[in-house]
Amino acid sequence: MVTLSEPRIVLATIVEGLCALALLLGAYGVLARRPWGWRAARGACILAILGVLLGTVSLAVGAGPRIQFNDLLHVVMLVLLLGGLALSSAKGSAASGTPPD
Repeated sequence: MVTLSEPRIVLATIVEGLCALALLLGAYGVLARRPWGWRAARGACILAILGVLLGTVSLAVGAGPRIQFNDLLHVVMLVLLLGGLALSSAKGSAASGTPPD
């Protein structure tokens, strides 16, 4: 049996919680077909990307315990969020009738 564990970092928990709430709000807006849904999803992705970058930089400068799994987790989250940002930008532009940038 494999047990995954990470050190608890209170500030990271707060940032991750805020990012999760923003992503949930964006997902709700999109799934409920609210007029602001794609903008909220795009904003949530940007917020979460900034949160991941803040965590990566914080760990790099020694502000918390650094383990290899955490580095991998940050890379995976960043890739997924960048994909979500691209999708929300494309869909948001299509939904508003303006061509994508």
